[in-house]
Formats: sequence, C-alpha cells, structure tokens
Amino acid sequence: MPTSRQWLETALLIGETLTEIANTRPELWLNPQRPWDPESVVVVARIAEMLKAQASQGITGAIDALLRKLLKPDFFTTPLHTQLMTKVVQKWQPEPARNVAAILLDADNQTLDVDKEQWMQEVTSSRINYRFAFANWKSRNSDIELKKRGYYLLHAPAGDDMADGLMIAFASTLPQHYAEIGQVFVCSNDRTFDSLVATFSKYDVRCYRVIQRSRHRVTIYDHQTNTSYNYSPPIPDKSDLVKQIVDIIRDLHRGNPVWIPVEAVMQQYEQSYGLQLGEVIQKQAPEHASVTAFFRSLNRFVAVHSSQGQDYVYPFTPAPKPKPNDPLPKSKPEPDPASAAAVKEMVEIIRELIQSQGKDPNEYVNPGVITNGYKEKYGHVISQGLQQRGLGVGLRAFIEQQSAHFSIRDGENGRWEVAYKHPPVQPVNP
Repeated sequence: MPTSRQWLETALLIGETLTEIANTRPELWLNPQRPWDPESVVVVARIAEMLKAQASQGITGAIDALLRKLLKPDFFTTPLHTQLMTKVVQKWQPEPARNVAAILLDADNQTLDVDKEQWMQEVTSSRINYRFAFANWKSRNSDIELKKRGYYLLHAPAGDDMADGLMIAFASTLPQHYAEIGQVFVCSNDRTFDSLVATFSKYDVRCYRVIQRSRHRVTIYDHQTNTSYNYSPPIPDKSDLVKQIVDIIRDLHRGNPVWIPVEAVMQQYEQSYGLQLGEVIQKQAPEHASVTAFFRSLNRFVAVHSSQGQDYVYPFTPAPKPKPNDPLPKSKPEPDPASAAAVKEMVEIIRELIQSQGKDPNEYVNPGVITNGYKEKYGHVISQGLQQRGLGVGLRAFIEQQSAHFSIRDGENGRWEVAYKHPPVQPVNP
C-alpha cells in the first residue's frame, strides 16, 4: 500500500515538472494565467490528494488524468513527460526487503543496553536506525546516556498510562512518516501494545515485542512467525571471570570483614551478571569439579575454608600501590626476625598436626586434619592463628609459600592434599 510520503514525493515531482513547463514551454498550459505556484506546499498537498483519488487507475494513469486537466495534449509527446514518468516509475518500484528497524522504548519500565541492541539486530537481521524513548523526562531529570546513543526522548505528562498513550499514538503514525522502516521493536512488558501489531501489519511492517524478564534477560517475540528469541549475557573468558569473582568477594568483604559463604558469592554473581557461576566455571574451567574447587585455585587472591559442611572464602588485601614520593624498595630487604620466627613456629605446628595422624614425610593428608586439629588444640581457627602472626589468613597460601617444608597435590572431588617433607639435613661442625 502506498504511503503518504510516496504520494507527497510524487506530487513534488509533478510540481517541479509544471514549474519547468512554466519557465520553458508556457504554451503547453491550458490556462496560462494560472494564479498559483506549482511547487507551493498547499498545491503539492492538493496534487497528492488528487492522485490518491485516482489511485484505482495506477500511479501513471492517475498522473496523466490529472495533467490532462492542466496541460495541452502536446505535452504527452514531449521529453518532459517521458522524464517525469521515468522518475515516478523508479520511485514506485517495489522496495527490496526492508531491514531498517526502529525501537519504541517504554523507558519508565524497561532498560535496554548496547549489548542487547546488538543482539536484537543479529537475531532479526535488522539495522536499527531509529530509536524513540517515551517517559516523563522531567521526573527522571532526562537521560544523558540514551541521548548519547541517538535516542529521541519523547516527553509524556505525569499521570498513569500517559507514556503508554503517547507511545501508541506515535507508533500508529510511524509507517506513514518513515516508509523505509520495515521492522519495529516495541520494548514494553505491557500487553496494551499488542494492538499495534494490526497497525503495523497494514503497512507490511514486522512487529517484535521485547519483554524484559529480569535485569539481564530479555525475550523477543516475533508476532509474524510466533517465534521467540531469548537473550542471555555473554559468558566471560577465564581472566575476566577471575576478576569478576575477586571484585565481588572484596566488595562483600568490605562491608562485612568476616569469612564469606561461597553461596553468597554465587548469589551476588548471578545478580550482577545474570549468569549461574557454576555453569560459567564448568564452561571456562572444566578441570575444577565445583565452585569451591575453582576458588581454591585462586590462592593468590583468596583463601578458602570449610566448616560443618559449609564453604567460606576470604580475600587477601591487595598490596597498596606505591606513591610517587615513596622511597624505592631495597634490592635485598633485610629479613624480619619476628616474621621469620612466626613462620618457623607455624611450620612446626602444621608438621606436628600431620605427624599426630601417624603420617610420615611425603604422605598426604586432607587439610581438614590440620584445621580441625589446630582448633581443638588452640581453641580458635587456624586462619586466626595465621593472622595473629602476620602471616595472612589462608592456610593453603601459607603452605604454598613454604615449599621447602611442604608439598601440595590435587586430591579427589577437587580438594587438595598436603604432606610435609623431610627436614633438611643440618651440617655438623667437627
């Protein structure tokens, strides 16, 4: 079905031809004393209305019927007539498949980030050239981000359903003013907008309803094919995953400096990124049997502790960045006698706890032997003992630093095991 824009553009071509006749071939006019300008807005609009009235004759027939009322028969054998008809036929040729799309966003109730827009274009093979957002912008203090992304912000007065009404009224006229648009995304969870499907179908415009399931999950419903597409956030690579996890643990710890349940980290990860942490780890680090096992591999950043069937995690404090005026570190820092004594004491405690289980050098045990034995003997957890001695809070991290005294290996179910080594042979003075 021809659009209002097509009729007006055709009328403008006719007006341009009539102006050229007035300037170069005035003898072709039936009424040379015409009092009107062929290219004035009023005349062009009137020509468009007259063409519509003769639409049953086809566009070329409608044009000739109109021009016979204005021009002499000689006009229809001139190059001017041929040129006019060539331009009109080119303009009225069937358009190719229109992949230009528009977004109609109910900004009071939905958000749409750049990643989701890109995904919408990919799954529908469209190109989003027009973006319209509807809201009471005064109450929102405008939206700088949407403006930067090329959205037209249409203001709706305060009141229930005012934005909905504006959006429906605007959408109903969209195909008439933007004939190149072949696809429209109606971004709202309100079923009121389903009525627009019939409006768009009259103009051969494909309508998609975009439903926001949660902050990170979106569904596109294609009304033409009854097909749905579901958006899930992209899975990060392993390095990004580690950074995301460490940042979450540090953020949780900042407001509550205690051991953090692994379950709390998993919940926060899903809330922040819209993904199940266990599924991400299974894809990016399948060698680890569980989330806790993966956390244990991050011993540079966190310590892991298990108690009564629950797993907990604790972040290491990152080293402060040096300031410009800080003195350079010494090439060979002098050992701290107190620290060396604390390390030696803790090494002996761990060795004795392993030996108390009847283990010889290089015989591996579950670290639970150490944590349980330490708490039973000293009345507090071993992480507290490490912290009191200035040795951090992670048992595994401490043991890994003491590779001269202990060795570690991966055990069953993603857990690790530890063994003490033969003490070094001390030289004997003669």
